[in-house]
Amino acid sequence: MCRKLRLSFSGFGRDAAAPFNLLGVKREHGRAAFAYLADPRTGKYRGSAFITVGHDIKDRQWKRVRENAGPPPKELKKKTATQWVKPGVVTLRVEHLRGEHGHRA
Repeated sequence: MCRKLRLSFSGFGRDAAAPFNLLGVKREHGRAAFAYLADPRTGKYRGSAFITVGHDIKDRQWKRVRENAGPPPKELKKKTATQWVKPGVVTLRVEHLRGEHGHRA
């Protein structure tokens, strides 16, 4: 399941935002980039999310990913075309529909 990843600037009532640690970013030419996310308390993989932010914010995120490159987590080693990040270094606020988080708990 993929969630939609946006920075949370305003609360619209129907959406909820939750913090997640970034594990890695998968980028392929001609396709939407998406992030592998982990629970910030346990560090365990929780799912992935499409990255839907503006160009300037996306450029800043790519810079942070390159600066904090790390090895892949054990449970995600088979993923290809992914730029991995050191665990716990980059935290993101992910917006999702209210109640969606209960599906993966």
